[in-house]
Amino acid sequence: MNKRGTELEQEPWYKDLQRFRAAGEAKIGLLKQKYGLNRSRFRGHSGTAVWVGFGILTHNLRRAAQVSK
Repeated sequence: MNKRGTELEQEPWYKDLQRFRAAGEAKIGLLKQKYGLNRSRFRGHSGTAVWVGFGILTHNLRRAAQVSK
C-alpha cells in the first residue's frame, strides 16, 4: 500500500468506520447463529425478507424484555 493509504488508515474517522463495520458484521453473525438467519425456511425473495424480519423482531423483543427487567 502506498504512503497516502497508510496515512489515511491512522485517521480517527477511518478507525471509527472500521469499528462500525466490525460491529455490524458481529451483529449479523449473532443473528445468523442465534436466530437461524443463515437459512430461510420460506421460499423466494419475499419469503426470505419475512424470515429475516421475524428474526430481527425476535432479537429486538428479547432485548426489550432484558432491559425492562
